[in-house]
Amino acid sequence: MDIKRFMWVNKEGAIVGGVVGFLVYKFYPQIVNEFFMTKTAEQSIGLIDSLKSALPVTDFIQFKIMMVCILIGASVGILIDSIYKPNK
Repeated sequence: MDIKRFMWVNKEGAIVGGVVGFLVYKFYPQIVNEFFMTKTAEQSIGLIDSLKSALPVTDFIQFKIMMVCILIGASVGILIDSIYKPNK
C-alpha cells in the first residue's frame, strides 16, 4: 500500500488524534510546560528554527510544544485507526 492510499484510509485517525493533541496542549498547559520548558527545548535545532528570530523565545517554544503535541496525537490516531478497521 503506498503512502497516499495509507493516509487516505487513516485520515480520520490523524484528524481526531491531531485535535486531541491540540486539546491536551490547550487544557493541560501546566503539565506540558513542566515537562517541555527546559533549556533543551530552547536550544533544540529543528526545521522550524528559522522562525526563532520572528517570535519571542517563549512563544516560539510554546509553538514547538503545540506542534509536538499535535504530531504525537496524529501519530497515535493513525496507529489506532490502522489497527481497528470498521466492519464491512
